[in-house]
Formats: sequence, C-alpha cells, structure tokens
Amino acid sequence: MDTSNLPQSVQSFFSNNKQIYQSIKPLLENPTQFPETHTPSEIDILFDDVVCGTISNGSPGINIICAPISEEPDTFEIQFDGEPALFIIHGHEVINRLDNMHSLDLHSSIEALANH
Repeated sequence: MDTSNLPQSVQSFFSNNKQIYQSIKPLLENPTQFPETHTPSEIDILFDDVVCGTISNGSPGINIICAPISEEPDTFEIQFDGEPALFIIHGHEVINRLDNMHSLDLHSSIEALANH
C-alpha cells in the first residue's frame, strides 16, 4: 500500500514499526466495516500496542491490565473481538471500522459489557 497520502508522522511511525504496519496493512488496503448490527463480546483498549484494558461479556467491570507505558502514547487502538475497530497514530485516525455502525453507542456498549 502507498502510504504517501498519510501524514508524515504516521509514515515515520510505520517506517519504524514495520510489524505493526504489516498487521494492519490488509485493513489499510481493503477497509472493511463492521456490520451495522455487530455487537462485540470483548472490547480491548490498547496504547502503544499493549492491551491496557479489556471488557468481556460476562465479566463485571473493566479489567485494567496495566497503565499506558507513556503519558503520550504513539498509538491508541480499540479492538472488537480481537479485530481492529479504531486505530489512531499520533492523533491521526488511520483505521475506523465503526462508520457503518450508526446505532452503536460505544459508551453504552462499554457500560453494558462492563456491567454484565
């Protein structure tokens, strides 16, 4: 994929983090959306490719795994059931698979999963 249309800070990040680039490259080349009715059974929150929190259907509350390594992480990611849903690098949205989910209220979904 040609990354020249991405901001310079994102291009630099990909140059220095080829493994992360390779893992999301298929979504950059073919940005599929989650179905409008998709309801994740697990939501993971990652900072700098490290899972810092997870919410699982059937488990009460948010399971805080660790604090972000940096106060200003390079990346922020939300995964639904192990798949990237939202990926932000240096404040630039690189992947957003939530656009099709018009009825998704992420706050309510997180709250509902956390209270199961």
